Amino acid sequence: MPAIAVDPAYGIHRFLGRTGVVWRLCRGFEDHCYVFFDPVGGERTAKIEFVELRDLEPVR
Repeated sequence: MPAIAVDPAYGIHRFLGRTGVVWRLCRGFEDHCYVFFDPVGGERTAKIEFVELRDLEPVR
């Protein structure tokens, strides 16, 4: 899947400006997916979060 960035126009504020990869789609919610966010700052591990598709923006 392509890399994505959180869109600041809608986004969940704790992930603004972060990039990651769509990890998997959600079967029960067609407008949501799981995103594997890259670690930033002092984080030791990447984060997998449940995100609404309208909050994502493709990286070109």
